[in-house]
Amino acid sequence: MLKKMRQYTKIILWVVTVAFVGTIIFAWGAGGLRTGRDPNIIGVVDGVEVPRLQYDSIYRQEYDKAIKETTDGELTEERIKQIHSKVWNQIQNEILLGKEVEGLEIGVSDRELVEFMKRMPLPEVQSQEAFQTNGKFDYSKYLAMMENPEANWVPIENFVRNRMTMMKLQELAVASVYITEDDVRDEFEDKNLKASAEYVFFRPPSTPQGTTATDDELKKYFDEHKSEFSFAQQESRAVLSLATFLPYVVPSVADSIVNQLKSIRQRILDGEDFGMLASQYTQDNPGSNGDLPWTKQGGYVPEFEERVLAEKLNGITEPFRSRFGYHIARFEGTRQSQDGTGKPITEMKCSHILMEIEPAEEGKAGYEMEIKDLKGVSGVDEFEKKARKLGARITVTEPLTKAGRIQELPMDSQKLIQWALGSEAGAVSDMFATRNGYVIACIKEKIEAKMPEFAEVKDVVATKYATELALDQLEQTAKSFAAQAALDPSNFKAAAAKYNLEVLEQLDFVRSKFLGGNLPGQPKFKAGVFNLAKENPISKPIRVESGIYVIHLLDITPFIPEMYSAQHDSIQNALLSDKQSKIFQDWYRKLVEESKIEDFRTPEEMG
Repeated sequence: MLKKMRQYTKIILWVVTVAFVGTIIFAWGAGGLRTGRDPNIIGVVDGVEVPRLQYDSIYRQEYDKAIKETTDGELTEERIKQIHSKVWNQIQNEILLGKEVEGLEIGVSDRELVEFMKRMPLPEVQSQEAFQTNGKFDYSKYLAMMENPEANWVPIENFVRNRMTMMKLQELAVASVYITEDDVRDEFEDKNLKASAEYVFFRPPSTPQGTTATDDELKKYFDEHKSEFSFAQQESRAVLSLATFLPYVVPSVADSIVNQLKSIRQRILDGEDFGMLASQYTQDNPGSNGDLPWTKQGGYVPEFEERVLAEKLNGITEPFRSRFGYHIARFEGTRQSQDGTGKPITEMKCSHILMEIEPAEEGKAGYEMEIKDLKGVSGVDEFEKKARKLGARITVTEPLTKAGRIQELPMDSQKLIQWALGSEAGAVSDMFATRNGYVIACIKEKIEAKMPEFAEVKDVVATKYATELALDQLEQTAKSFAAQAALDPSNFKAAAAKYNLEVLEQLDFVRSKFLGGNLPGQPKFKAGVFNLAKENPISKPIRVESGIYVIHLLDITPFIPEMYSAQHDSIQNALLSDKQSKIFQDWYRKLVEESKIEDFRTPEEMG
C-alpha cells in the first residue's frame, strides 16, 4: 500500500490544493431545501450549501499567504481573481470528492496513518517550522515530535488522513491504467534513436489536366471518401437570446433624474429652446447646446441609437438610460453619404441632454441576485419576459460557432459560446460581469453539425478526384525511380538528376521531433525513415495527400539494449504517471459536469 501511496504523491490531486491551516473538513450544510436565496450561502455544490463565512475564511488565508510573497504588499486585480478561483475550486473539489469517498466507503486506519506519516512526511508537513533545523526539514526532529505525547497532532493527522483518503480514491479511479512493453519501447525510440536522410518529393501539378469525370463518378468518389471532406462540414451552432443589464443604480436617485429630465422635456415641448436648456443641464461636454455631429448608423451604443431612431423626426424622446447615464434626445434625421473608401452609408443626426449617474454598491448584491435567478427559468419566452421586467435589453445573436464572437461580451465570448455549444436549447447561462454591466444568455436554438451534401462540395470533390488520378500516374514514375535508386543508393543524387528532381535533406533528427511546416505528411515521412535499414536504405514510394516521397536513409543510430534497460523503469513510471493523471482529470471533469453547481459569488469574486 505504501509503495502505491508513494507513486500517487507525484500526481496526486491536481484538483486538491488545500491550505495547511487546521483541519480541512468543514461541516458543509445540506442545500436545496430553501425556497428563497440565503445571502449567507455563497453557492451550492451537488446539493451541499457553501457558507459565505467559510469561503471568506479560506480566501483570507490564501490572500494573506499571497501578500507575504509580494515585495510591495499589494496584489494585482488579476492575482486576486486567481485566488478567488482557487478557493472556489478547492471547496468544490473537496465536496465532490468527499461525496465520492463517502459513497465508496473509503477510509484510512490509524495504523495506516501512523505508518504513512513516519515513512512519507508530506511536503506541506515538512514545510512547518516545528520540523525544521536551519530552515531545512529535520527528519529526526520530526520523529521525535511524533513520539512526544504533549504535541497536538490532531490538525496534522486530519490533513494527512484526508490526503491519504484522496490518494486511495485516485488509485481506484485509475486502477485499470497500465503501460505495455511496446509503449515503453516506442517512447525510448522516439527520444533516443536518430536518423539522417535525403529524399525526393514527387508533386502533382496544382491543377491536374486531362481528367474528365462524370457526376456519377464524382458522387461515387464522394460517398467512398466522405470523411476526407469533413473540413467542409457545417459546424454546430447556437443562437442566443442575450439579456444585457446596465450597472445597478439606486432607484430613488434614478427616479429623481428621470423626473428632472421629464420636466426639461416638457419645457422643450412647451416652446423653450433645446440648445439653451442643454447648455444648462447636459453633462456631456457641459455648456454645449447638446448638438451631436452626423454619425454613421451603428456609431452610437445600441441602447442610445435604437431609442433615437424610434422617435419621429424632430421628436423628443422620453427619458431613457444608456451606459453613460440618462438622456433625452431629439432625432434630427438621416442622410445618405459615403465612407472613406467610397462605400455608401447612412448617417444620423441628433442632439441630447445627458445626466450622469454613478453605479451604487448598496443594493448591488440584490440586483445581481435577481439577474442570476434567471438561470432558474424554463424556456426562451419566460427568460426574455422576466429579463425585460428587470430592465434588460434583449438581442438575438447570429448562429455562433466555436470561433464566434459576441460583441456584448468581448472578454468572455469564448467561454459563453463553449457553454452554449455543449448545452441544450432553453438552458440559461451564468451571469457575466462586463465593464458596462452584466450579460446573461438563454439558448434560443441549437443547430447541429452536419456533413456537406455532394452538391455543396462538388467542385472540391472534382479537384481532389483529379489529384488522386494524377497521383496514381505519378506513383508509377516514383516506383521506377525507387527501383533505379536501389541499384546504387550511393548515386541517389545522380538518379534524381535524371528525373529532374531536387534532393532535400533532414539530418540528425529524432522520431518525436517536429521537422518544420514545409514537410507534408510528417508522420508517414518519419515512419518511412525509421523503417529503413542501412542494408536496404531506399524506401518504396510513400504516398501522402500532396505528393509522393522516395527516401534514402543516410544514417540511423542502432537500438542499444543496455541503454534501453537503464532507462526502462524511469520511462515506464513517467508514462504511467502521465496516463494516470489524464485518466483522473477526465474522470473528475466528468464528475463536475454531471453535478449541479450553483455559484452565487459576486462578479468581482468570480473574476
